[in-house]
Amino acid sequence: RQCGLRVGDQTVINYFGKEAKVEVAGILSGALPGEAYAPLLLAQEILGMGDRCMAFFLILDGDHEGIRKELHTLGNVAQVTLKSEIVAKVMETTGEKIGIIRIGAAFSVFIALLFIFCSVSFTVLKRKPEYVMLRILGFSDLTVALTIIVEVLVLGALAVFLAIPVGYG
Repeated sequence: RQCGLRVGDQTVINYFGKEAKVEVAGILSGALPGEAYAPLLLAQEILGMGDRCMAFFLILDGDHEGIRKELHTLGNVAQVTLKSEIVAKVMETTGEKIGIIRIGAAFSVFIALLFIFCSVSFTVLKRKPEYVMLRILGFSDLTVALTIIVEVLVLGALAVFLAIPVGYG
């Protein structure tokens, strides 16, 4: 798709100064990046392997474990990996990455909360004379506390409102 090719299109593969004319038989989304299927003889020619084969895919019905054991008895087979094992490995590593991202996000939230707490504490300490003046003028403790809470919430909402475009920019 990225090359602008469709099923049935003819194209040329360039490899090691050589060319091979091929026809696109299908487009796949495999588990491995850069995965492509080709006839065995063409793949051996492109890879310069002669009559050897370093890997191939089999689509089989039946007992996969039995077939795996049979392939190992051939002598020139080093490893047989089932698609379900590849998918499980990919999902396992994806799960680990998601776990790391979640830990990082939790740590970021903790740091942000700590920063908010420190900022509010610093603001209250710096403005203590103003709050004392409000008390002298006759405002109750509840009114002064609500003033502080409203100020913190308005500043927090303003910070969130500004963080989105600044973060996007």
